[in-house]
Amino acid sequence: MIEYERHKTDDPELTMVQDKVEIFADGLQSQGILAGRLIKNIEFPAGTTVRVYHNLERGYNGYIVVSVNAKAIIEVVDNDNTSPAKYLALQSYGTPCTASLWVF
Repeated sequence: MIEYERHKTDDPELTMVQDKVEIFADGLQSQGILAGRLIKNIEFPAGTTVRVYHNLERGYNGYIVVSVNAKAIIEVVDNDNTSPAKYLALQSYGTPCTASLWVF
């Protein structure tokens, strides 16, 4: 997450603007795609379900494959995805690969 940095000031109007910006920035970061984490170098053997623990402390909303080193499709295995608040059960269809994911 990006840290919001306030500037010290005695100007009440600037303080009010900073308050509004901070509230807006907190709202953006607490939801949607920005409220995620990058998980790097996950090994996916072909046809094997891999549990990817995301540590979001909530259920995930989705994931994006940000890099992969082979031609593969990485999909959720619904039957194995029994604890979405803890992990994603994913499988590489095609070839074995190493991938990085943004989970949000």
